Amino acid sequence: MSTSFPTNADSSIRQELQKSLKALDTQRKALEAEADAIVSELNAIPTGGGAPMGIDTPLVDEEGYPRSDIDIYRARHLRNRFHEIRTDHKALMSKVEEGLKKLTLFVVSFE
Repeated sequence: MSTSFPTNADSSIRQELQKSLKALDTQRKALEAEADAIVSELNAIPTGGGAPMGIDTPLVDEEGYPRSDIDIYRARHLRNRFHEIRTDHKALMSKVEEGLKKLTLFVVSFE
């Protein structure tokens, strides 16, 4: 097995991969923080009492009328954003996985 040593170009490629992964990690943390804030708000007990909005709790009462103890528009907006975040997070984690594979292959090729 021949051993090759990294050149300046190889070092810069590695640094770019690492920089890209750090940027993706920053995005991941921001998405997770936003998702946590949304879940906290959805699961908080309303000030007037009653059940929290919840992630998948019905927004109508037993008779089919919109619940009067919560802000229906806010609940729908938060739920929608939460689902968008989950989709974005899944795509982002795929990019992170791909970047880690590239970095690992790059590092292994110089061992």
